[in-house]
Amino acid sequence: MRFVQAFVGVAVIFSISAAAATGSADAPRLRFSTFTASVLPGNKAVVSIADTKPKDSCTLRVSYADGSPQSGLPKRTVVKERASWSWIVPAETRAGAAHAAISCRSGAKAGRTIVIVGDIPPALPEVDVAKQGFSTRAGSGSTANASISYGIVLTNTSTTADAVGTYVLVNFVNANGVLLGSQSTTVRLIRAGGDFAMGNTLSFPSAPSVSKLEVVVRVGGKQAPTTDPPVSVANLRVVPDQNPGSGGWVGSVQGEIVNGDASHTMVGADFSGVVLDGAGNIIGGGYGSTSSGISVPSGARAFFTLTTGFTSIPMANAERVQLSVAPHFE
Repeated sequence: MRFVQAFVGVAVIFSISAAAATGSADAPRLRFSTFTASVLPGNKAVVSIADTKPKDSCTLRVSYADGSPQSGLPKRTVVKERASWSWIVPAETRAGAAHAAISCRSGAKAGRTIVIVGDIPPALPEVDVAKQGFSTRAGSGSTANASISYGIVLTNTSTTADAVGTYVLVNFVNANGVLLGSQSTTVRLIRAGGDFAMGNTLSFPSAPSVSKLEVVVRVGGKQAPTTDPPVSVANLRVVPDQNPGSGGWVGSVQGEIVNGDASHTMVGADFSGVVLDGAGNIIGGGYGSTSSGISVPSGARAFFTLTTGFTSIPMANAERVQLSVAPHFE
C-alpha cells in the first residue's frame, strides 16, 4: 500500500491561546487568536490578534521566502481588543517560509512563520503487478552460463490516465531472502485500464536457486488516455529450439503483425511478452522487434520472430503467449 502525504488546497488555520510576543519583557504582549500556519499560493491567509490595548493601531507586514513583501495590508485600529487581516497569497509566490510581523503604536510586537506550500503534484496512476513467474535453465559446457526467463504482467488500475515512464525493478530472491541478482527497465506507456506484458532474461554463472521475484514499480508520470494503435497480432505460436542439444526448450515466439491503420505505413514494431502454461501461470517471457527494414503498408501483414529471453522456458509447459505491441508509423 502506498501512502501519499500532501497538503490540501486550503489554508490550515490554528487558534492560538498562548501569547506570542517578541521584543523586550516590558513591551505589551500580543496574542494571536487566529493564524494561517500553511497555505497554497492563490489561497487566503488570515491573521488575527486579541487582548490588545483598546484603540491601539497595529500594522502587519508579511515577507515571503524570496524577500518580496505582501502588498495591500492596511493598518488596523484595535476594536474590542481585536484586529484582523486577510489576503490572497499571490499565485506566483515561491514555496518556503514567509514571516508575518505585527507591530503596534503601543510598542507591542509579535511574529510568526507562515509556510507557503508548493504545488501539489497530480496523483499518478497506480500500476499493480497482476501476475509474475519464471523458469530457469542450467548452463551446459564449461563456459555456458545458466539463465532465468521471467515474465510480469503490469496493470494500470486507472481508467482516466495512461501511466508514462514506469520504472520496474526486478530482484531475484533465494529461499533465505538473499538477492541473487537485479534487473530494471522502464516501460514507456501503459494505457489507462490496460495491461503490459513484460518479459526478459538474466544470466548467472551457475544454476540460480531463485525462489521468487521481488518486483518494485514506480510510475514516472501520466497523460490523458490514448487509444490502442490499430494493429493486431495473428497466428501467434511458440516454436521449440532447433539448436543441437537444446531439445525440450522454447526457441522463439513467432507470429504475424497486421497494420490496420488506413492511412499510415508501419515501419516497425517492438514486442514484449510472457509465456503461460495450461493453468494460466507465467513461466517466462522475452522481447524483440520486427526485422530491420521491414515496412508494412495499410492492411498488410508481416512475419516476426522473437528470441530474446524465451530460451530458458521448458517447451513442454508452454501453452500460450500474451504480447504487448508498440508499433512505429511513418
